[in-house]
Amino acid sequence: MNILNDNYTQYISKDEKIIEFTDISNNVSLILAFIKSCCFSFLFFIFYISTIIEKTYNIKHFNKFEEVLILTLFFSTFCFAYLYFEYKSMKYLITDNGILEIKGIFFKTYKFIPFIKITDIRLSRNIFDLILGTGNVDISTAGGTRIYNGNSQPYEIRFLHIDNFTTVNEIIKKSITKKAP
Repeated sequence: MNILNDNYTQYISKDEKIIEFTDISNNVSLILAFIKSCCFSFLFFIFYISTIIEKTYNIKHFNKFEEVLILTLFFSTFCFAYLYFEYKSMKYLITDNGILEIKGIFFKTYKFIPFIKITDIRLSRNIFDLILGTGNVDISTAGGTRIYNGNSQPYEIRFLHIDNFTTVNEIIKKSITKKAP
């Protein structure tokens, strides 16, 4: 099983040329996975402690504190590993025909958008991107939306937290103008 999608060339045709390959850098993946796993672990810790207090109504039962810490540490480690591999499994290829997005740890998703279908490109940065020097490139098509966590997103492909976001933006813009009818 190839968790990190290292063999991405099998998803493009043999005559297709790769213009740009990008993914989330290792440092950014580590930092984002650490921050998110800490947040999830804190919530897990608070939830678990509140259920113990609610069930016992007695402060002397806090000898289970070690159990809570061990469970929180286990949960934190699991979250960190999952989030790290989720970020590292995201690969983006810009070929001479379009954009290919490969995502997923256990269940892979592959999405290809030809340049002629792209209608909008947006750059976005959140607080983490500003601190880490990364950014997002959002690709939209006519009538295309994406469902993410139950919410409709106005883009179909999103290059997440990449170092070379301005370069990717320029390459896509140039490729769109070349393919325009």
